[in-house]
Amino acid sequence: MNKSIIFSLLLLLLFTNNSFAQSIKALEDQLNRTEDLSEKMRLHYEIAVKVLNSDPAKASEYAHMAYNNATDLKNNLMMGKSSYINAEGFYRRRDMSNAKIRYERSLGHAKSAGDGNTALQCYKKLQEIAVSNSDFRAAYTYGQQAIDMLSKGVVKQATENFSSSSSNAAWQKEKEQLLKEKRALELQLSSTSQEKEKLNYDKTKLATDKTKLSKEKEKVEQSLSTITTNLNEKEKAISQMSAQQAKLEAIKANREKQIAILKKSQAEDELVLQKKQNEIKQKDLQLEKNANLRNMLLLVSGSGIALAGLAFSRYRSKKKANVALEDKNKIIEQEQERSEKLLLNILPPAIAQELKEKGKAIARRYEESTVLFTDFKNFTNIAERLSPEELVSQLDFYFKGFDAIIKKYNIEKIKTIGDAYMCAAGLSGKKSDATAMVKAAYEMKEFMKTAQYEKEANSLPFFEARIGIHTGPVVAGVVGDDKFAYDIWGDTVNIAARMEQHCEPGEINISESTYWQVRYTFDCQYRGKIHAKNKGEIDMYYVKNLLD
Repeated sequence: MNKSIIFSLLLLLLFTNNSFAQSIKALEDQLNRTEDLSEKMRLHYEIAVKVLNSDPAKASEYAHMAYNNATDLKNNLMMGKSSYINAEGFYRRRDMSNAKIRYERSLGHAKSAGDGNTALQCYKKLQEIAVSNSDFRAAYTYGQQAIDMLSKGVVKQATENFSSSSSNAAWQKEKEQLLKEKRALELQLSSTSQEKEKLNYDKTKLATDKTKLSKEKEKVEQSLSTITTNLNEKEKAISQMSAQQAKLEAIKANREKQIAILKKSQAEDELVLQKKQNEIKQKDLQLEKNANLRNMLLLVSGSGIALAGLAFSRYRSKKKANVALEDKNKIIEQEQERSEKLLLNILPPAIAQELKEKGKAIARRYEESTVLFTDFKNFTNIAERLSPEELVSQLDFYFKGFDAIIKKYNIEKIKTIGDAYMCAAGLSGKKSDATAMVKAAYEMKEFMKTAQYEKEANSLPFFEARIGIHTGPVVAGVVGDDKFAYDIWGDTVNIAARMEQHCEPGEINISESTYWQVRYTFDCQYRGKIHAKNKGEIDMYYVKNLLD
């Protein structure tokens, strides 16, 4: 046996009885005074052993220092024993992971040093940890290794200088106990294998059942989704019927009034034109009558006077005819200007010019246009409290205000439908200026607030507007022959309407595509997402303030 190991064992036995008699304080004082590395190793180890029961954490700390001393001295025996006490400290604190690492380290050193006693204790502890973790195969392996070690006489060899007949009996008893535990573990392993096979079978069956259930669940969810969608569509259609009917009634009344106004205006224009034409005819008759009278007088007069009078009469007739012609031309020009003004009120200049030149207009696609929708809160309820004249007057007041605002930003008014107002930017051939549209919407919002304050002060009904804006491609064109209308179509229009529908009164709700163009001009608040048909989820933002 290695001399250093024998020497260490002798030292350990020599100082064991005395060290236990000393107090921990005395050992610590002695540790502080000594400079000898072997002495420090011994004292660290003894303190660790003494405090193991009362303070396992402190025991681990001192055992670790003893291990470091033994490492410096290359003393495998003490490295194994110190590591074992260190592991015990962790074991008693139920830190099985760290305990297992240190037991395995102690086992390695004990085997190298031929310390069968420490090695046997390590096997037992490792077996206990494996059982506590239900790792019966590892526990069986540790037990078998301990039995093999006992069978080879390793323990006896390590302790041959200190053994007795009683200790040999103890080792034999330990071996029998290990064999008994081995048999118990073999039974446990056999039972565990059977349970594992059963669990694997159950797991396979559960996986199959889960797959079947998942497919059935998908079918049920798909069916439920279809039913829910149909119900939602029907409920939406039912809820919209009454509101839509009220809107249609208001639209019908508004249109009838507008038609009556247009018919009256047309009749007045026709009367004025007829009156002018009659005046021109009367002037022509008077001129003709005067000319005939002058001709008769000239015939009575002399030939020279007749010629002079005839020339003068022709001059006067021509002059008056020219005056009458100028009057006719002025009337025609006025009517043309009026017609052109009316045309420009409902069509963009380029479309109006194309209609005048070709008699028709080709539909155009604009890759980027910004569309705005407004709608009034509780329009139906307020409309029921107003007479038709008052209702039209209110709508005229608000829509004229909107017209004046969008005109400043070169935005094209598309149409009004009842209480809804629709306009678009980017239809003049230039790229859409979303910032201009949002500025116009912001002014509309302020205009509505001012109107609300004034009407509340006079106890008059007022409207609150929801404003929705989206930027994207549209198709624009003219439909109809005699009574044509300019309109725009596309998903952009539908999404702008969705923005308005999901907006609160008094707010401006914009889509993500518009937000990216105005985010450096306006302070915007994120609101979440809505689902748009054929577009998926779309982010929404409220426009709060104009940035400095």
